[in-house]
Amino acid sequence: MQDYSTTPLSIKLGIKEDSTLALLYAPKSFSIEIPSRVDVKLIVQGHVDVVVAFFSLTSMIEVQIETLGQMISPDGSLWITWPKRSSNDKRPKLRTDF
Repeated sequence: MQDYSTTPLSIKLGIKEDSTLALLYAPKSFSIEIPSRVDVKLIVQGHVDVVVAFFSLTSMIEVQIETLGQMISPDGSLWITWPKRSSNDKRPKLRTDF
């Protein structure tokens, strides 16, 4: 069994060969090794297997959460990401209980 800390992010997110991935609002610095034959979409029409959406404002999540949920195929998954904060970050904390 592979050590979880060395498991590729794509496997942790459930991105498999022959699946569809919606990669939404990803920062330019984001990179991920994607298995072969994965159809990556930056704009989505219809359903996808995995949605990974990046947000920095809770209000944007609230506006789009229903639409994001409708993108997912019945056995798919939705991952919402937000910037990591340091302990001395004074910005308001993002709401995470959706």
